[in-house]
Amino acid sequence: MITSRPLDTSADADRAQFEVYRRMTGAQRLKVALDLSEFVRECAKSHIRKRHPEMTEPEVTRELIREMYNV
Repeated sequence: MITSRPLDTSADADRAQFEVYRRMTGAQRLKVALDLSEFVRECAKSHIRKRHPEMTEPEVTRELIREMYNV
């Protein structure tokens, strides 16, 4: 069965989160999306740094782009 609710989230929590998002303006929802996107990129960069402690920050950024776009 396909569901839009994450498997690790209760139905009550999912409904509550949906209601919070529903009450937000479009600009507020966009800010949440952009913040989450930045958070995921920083998590990925942190993982790259742990695997490659010798890399400089520009190298970490390039590796992130390479991994994101399979280039």
